[in-house]
Amino acid sequence: MIDNYTPDSDSIIHTVKADFIKSLVNEPIRLVQGDKQIPVIAVKLYMEELQYIIPDNVDIYLNISVNTGVHYKIPAEGYNVVNNETIVYFLVDETLTQAFGTYKAIVTVEMENGVAGTSYFNVIINKHPIQPGTVPYTIESNGSNFNVIAIIQDLQERVAALEEASNNS
Repeated sequence: MIDNYTPDSDSIIHTVKADFIKSLVNEPIRLVQGDKQIPVIAVKLYMEELQYIIPDNVDIYLNISVNTGVHYKIPAEGYNVVNNETIVYFLVDETLTQAFGTYKAIVTVEMENGVAGTSYFNVIINKHPIQPGTVPYTIESNGSNFNVIAIIQDLQERVAALEEASNNS
């Protein structure tokens, strides 16, 4: 069962349209590998380009298959009607954005007597420039100038500790 929902004010809303009868042309949703919680996918639902009215006692899901062979079935957080448009919201989590690539997604409405799927839309998950486990030393800026000498000293201490550990084994 789906309830009314309004995303948090700090959410980044990615909006597309999906129709149960017609194919619609959308700009793809663009996420970044590792995105979670802040992005929200908002899908405006239509039936033959008219507002889709959500029936009682239904479950709504975002369905995406990614190139790892995994199929995601994400339950809707809820819906809202704005300017005579039914908008269904789905939270993005880090499991969805683990693998980068371009994927096709649909929304399904499931009720006791069956399932209906919308036209598809593309979701692009861009590769994060820093991949987990590939950068041995990460420096995070707090907005101030870096003290290069302190960074070099820290690296030298780490190298010395590694050399000492390898000599003791």
